[in-house]
Amino acid sequence: MLRLLHRMGSSSSSTLIIVVVVLAVVVVLGVAGFFLYRRRMKNNGFYLSNTPDMVGVATPPSSNNTPARNRAGSRGRASSQQRPPTAGGRTPRSSIPNIFQLAGLSDHGKKMADAQPRRSSAQSTFPVAVDGHRSRSSIISSSVVQIPSDELNYTRKIAKGAFGEVWLALYGKDLVAVKKLITVEGTSVQDFVAELNLLASLSHRCILTLVGACWDEELTDIQIVMEYMDSGDLLSVLRKNPPSVLTWENGKATYCVQVCEAVYYLHSLQPALIHRDIKSRNILVDSQKGAKLSDFGESRERTVARTMTAGVGTARWVAPEIILGEDYSELADIYSLGVLLTELDTHQIPYQTLGLEESMIVQQVAVGKLRPKVSDTCPEIIRRLTHECLQYDPSLRPSAARVLQTLMASPLVRRPSISLAND
Repeated sequence: MLRLLHRMGSSSSSTLIIVVVVLAVVVVLGVAGFFLYRRRMKNNGFYLSNTPDMVGVATPPSSNNTPARNRAGSRGRASSQQRPPTAGGRTPRSSIPNIFQLAGLSDHGKKMADAQPRRSSAQSTFPVAVDGHRSRSSIISSSVVQIPSDELNYTRKIAKGAFGEVWLALYGKDLVAVKKLITVEGTSVQDFVAELNLLASLSHRCILTLVGACWDEELTDIQIVMEYMDSGDLLSVLRKNPPSVLTWENGKATYCVQVCEAVYYLHSLQPALIHRDIKSRNILVDSQKGAKLSDFGESRERTVARTMTAGVGTARWVAPEIILGEDYSELADIYSLGVLLTELDTHQIPYQTLGLEESMIVQQVAVGKLRPKVSDTCPEIIRRLTHECLQYDPSLRPSAARVLQTLMASPLVRRPSISLAND
């Protein structure tokens, strides 16, 4: 009997020891696995954010057209970015409020910004690392060349807007235009960086070239450095030169072809990138380089609310389907091209002579009762092309390739070497 009890005691002790050892191993492995997981999360650049879409930074679809203008010394970083809402070349209805919703909706379906207290820069939703350290500059694309601000010699201010200003500066031996953000509140920094990242991904001779950017780690001072165009924007050029001086044959047709080249390039990307803000003020002109498309601040998302508050005349270039909050595609840009053609022909802002309020113009355009007109002396090919681009039904408008081919075949254009290749 004693021997049996002794054997049972030994067996119980052995079992207990085995159980304790197994539990200890499981605990050690669990702790090791947890710390390994934390280390991998941190090394891979994953951050905790207060918003589902991080900082709202949108980048265009990836393409093989990597800009060749990057200089040595750019810093490589992993970036947390989102693709713009242009997949398949179409923006969903839900992303845009129509004109009858302006009183209550904002870009993301929330109450409009003016109905809420403005968020200071300290409250903006930049990515935050797991250890609590803010890493704001990580949202800038690694393809952007960082330029030390002391290498820029500023000369004079050449433009100013509600949120930023543009300065003429000397960078090395080259004149450059420096776009500076002067209002750092709400999502202004995120939007500014989104435009910077977008410019860095585009490469075409008819699109304004990004030279680089200046920024600090906290993005309290950020500047976009671009090539300088010595004649200013197309709106100023048209105002300074009457139609009798700047004719279709001696410049305007070529400007139009160059803009169409840029639009064709954007629409050829996968998915198509819609500019959404094609107008004379966003086309820059140079005495040697001709015309280039610029200002991609609206190429990620466009709402009627933002259109109506973006400046006098901005809504006059917008397609009806955007005003109505309907689904739209790259053909919305074609409508804007049609409006631009009337501006090139008349040297006047669309509907300038009608004396209508902006809201009335938008309402009439939305229902197809109002279109800008060309002059009586407009060349027939421009008149016909304008009519096609301004069709109320988007499916009846020509593609950017069709518009470009039509212009290139015209005797108005004196530069037959232009091709449809994306370069």
